[in-house]
Amino acid sequence: MASRRGKAGELKVGGYVIIDEEPWEVLSVEKFNSAIGVEKIRAEISSLLGGKKRTIEVFSSEELEYPILELKPAQILSIGEKVTLFDLRNRSTIIVDLPEKEELRKSLAINAEVEYAEIAGVRKIVQVGLYDAHSYT
Repeated sequence: MASRRGKAGELKVGGYVIIDEEPWEVLSVEKFNSAIGVEKIRAEISSLLGGKKRTIEVFSSEELEYPILELKPAQILSIGEKVTLFDLRNRSTIIVDLPEKEELRKSLAINAEVEYAEIAGVRKIVQVGLYDAHSYT
């Protein structure tokens, strides 16, 4: 998995971070001053592999590992308990879980174009409704 190092101050809601060699999605970020007057960050994160949640607290100047995401275009072939996608770049068929976000789940439709990301072997739909999928090929 490709990753980069960056300051904890770069954490954003909806972003991803690698903690203990596991990818996590950032659910909330709160900045505050510690007892010694140094800025700290408290973030609630959710595991992409197990669905568990936890809270981390780090100094904003600490270095964390961030995954490098490659967004890939796909077209929805079928929707059930899982979503079957047709990758528009390499013409392969893949199966992904339904999105956790209700707004993404409601906008899924057969033949709709989506963007998905692969993070540490986990494929996840991140956006529905691309404008020009052919610009990716």
